[in-house]
Amino acid sequence: MLKPLRRLTGQSGPACDRCGKPTWKPSLYYVPSQNWRCEPCEAFVAKVTAMRLMHSQPATGEELESLVAWMQANDPATEK
Repeated sequence: MLKPLRRLTGQSGPACDRCGKPTWKPSLYYVPSQNWRCEPCEAFVAKVTAMRLMHSQPATGEELESLVAWMQANDPATEK
């Protein structure tokens, strides 16, 4: 409900730290040490963090290469 209202009033919140798009988060919660990420970047970071927690180190170079390729292909901050 508030997201369309903020878009109409031009209050886009701080820019995403990863891709630079507006986060649409209210600046009322602004904390200088907080990471500001838009929803696609936040979902991507959460997924990569979960993958890293499950597999602390890739067993082979092929696993590492496939993980890096997946991250580059699915990263919302990169230009496609």
